[in-house]
Amino acid sequence: MRALMTSVALSLAVLVTQSPLRAEEKNKPEVDLNFLDKAFSCSVAEVKLSEYAAKHANDEKVRDFADQLVKDHKALNTRLAENAKRLKRAVVAGQEKETKEKYDRLAKLKGNEYDVEYLQCLIEGHEKAIKLFEQESKNGSDSDLKTMATNNLSIIKKHLEDARSHLARVKK
Repeated sequence: MRALMTSVALSLAVLVTQSPLRAEEKNKPEVDLNFLDKAFSCSVAEVKLSEYAAKHANDEKVRDFADQLVKDHKALNTRLAENAKRLKRAVVAGQEKETKEKYDRLAKLKGNEYDVEYLQCLIEGHEKAIKLFEQESKNGSDSDLKTMATNNLSIIKKHLEDARSHLARVKK
């Protein structure tokens, strides 16, 4: 009987403490929630890497580019956070193992070697972001997220183009 009472009490505790977001999130299409999580994570990583690059890149144009990326991605993060709030979605970003490993690897480099590796990280990240934003703009069901994804694709593509251009220049 005591075991049954304990089991019932634990079940009630789980029901009472369960976040109300869980029930609401079940009504949101998975593609939209996946986009929101991944886009926020990618963009926060770009800010972190670029803030460091703005101070430590060897090439002045790479530092300026990093500054621009920080501004653009902070603005994107604000829009993503607004959508997360609207959708009652808690998003946590910046502590991903992959981001920490990239940051740690870059922090050990200096000079031109740093610039090349940083730009290669940007290219890889922006290629992933383009696929993610294109998928949301085509397949998303939340009209606000679809519009945001579509509107930001040109900026992300420009970042990719600029990163490739800077990489070609600093590799010479």
